[in-house]
This record gives sequence, structure tokens and C-alpha cells, in this order.
Amino acid sequence: MPPERMPDDNLAFSEMKGDYVSEIFQIGVCLYFLFSGDYPFNGLLLKDLASSIKHDAPPPLTKTPLGETIPQPIADIISKSMEKDPSRRYQRVADLLQAWSLASATLNWLYMK
Repeated sequence: MPPERMPDDNLAFSEMKGDYVSEIFQIGVCLYFLFSGDYPFNGLLLKDLASSIKHDAPPPLTKTPLGETIPQPIADIISKSMEKDPSRRYQRVADLLQAWSLASATLNWLYMK
């Protein structure tokens, strides 16, 4: 759940409405997990996990579980998707997909040389 949907005083998460920018945060979390094999935020108790989501930066994405290097443009897209401030995230899924396509095309071009 994105940080803006978490109240400060209790854990009544579902009372706050989300939007597409909230969903982009969740896409970023899924992509982070797919690339790293680990969750970007941790906490033993729900309140600790909520605090981590609201206040902690996830560890940088550098390597996959198999030791492959994660290209920086891909790591940057995932990081931007998980920005704490919703205004700093991609505002539309189309923007995220466009950035992903551009990064993929650039990386394909670099690796084909």
C-alpha cells in the first residue's frame, strides 16, 4: 500500500481512497520484488511495515538473486515508481510504460553493439 494511503494515527488503511498514482507505487513494489527477489520494505509487525513504507528508502536495486546486474535505467524507473511523494511518481501508467519502452530500447541498442 502506498504511503499516502496510510494514516498517521492508526492502521485503518482501507478507509483512504487510492488512485492510479497509488497503483503505480504498487507496480513499483512488484517490479522491485521481481528483479531483486526481496521486498523493498520490511517490518515484523504491521505498524513496523507501515513505518518502513512511509519513511524508509528501499535498498538500491543493483543485482538480481542470480547476480546479474540490473541496468541503472530500469532501477531508476522502479525507484521513481516507488517515490514517497505521489507527485514525484509517474502520473499515468502510460508514462511508466513509455519510460520502460525507452529504457528497454536504449539497453537493447547498447547490448547489440
